[in-house]
Amino acid sequence: MLVNLYTFTGTDEDGGYSNTFASAAERDRIMDEAAREKWEEFGDGDYPDGDPRHAWNIITLMGGGSHGADILTLDAPPVVPSDPVAAARAAAEALRYARDCLASAGADRAKERVKDALASALGAMRHAEGKAVR
Repeated sequence: MLVNLYTFTGTDEDGGYSNTFASAAERDRIMDEAAREKWEEFGDGDYPDGDPRHAWNIITLMGGGSHGADILTLDAPPVVPSDPVAAARAAAEALRYARDCLASAGADRAKERVKDALASALGAMRHAEGKAVR
């Protein structure tokens, strides 16, 4: 399973830093907050709204240092939960995702097969939950 990690790295007067985020939106939000703080330190006009990387380019030019934003793609093997209830829930979630992907792809026959498998997985999940309570 491929997993994307979004990074923001650089150097400043305090040394190097590296931050990793699960989403590009989260990375960009943090970059924007940090850029606004730095911008206020320099007190040089209005903050350039839009892409926070533009603000970081200007800050880097004014204050020295460097920065970069990148995407790391890792091939992480899926881990099957050892708990039967968690395993059944993971299977149902994976089938929901497959159903939605197939619907987006217009693969109606395959989507219907996955819907049947999802119904079965939901039954297995109820069975595992009931067995765990007993």
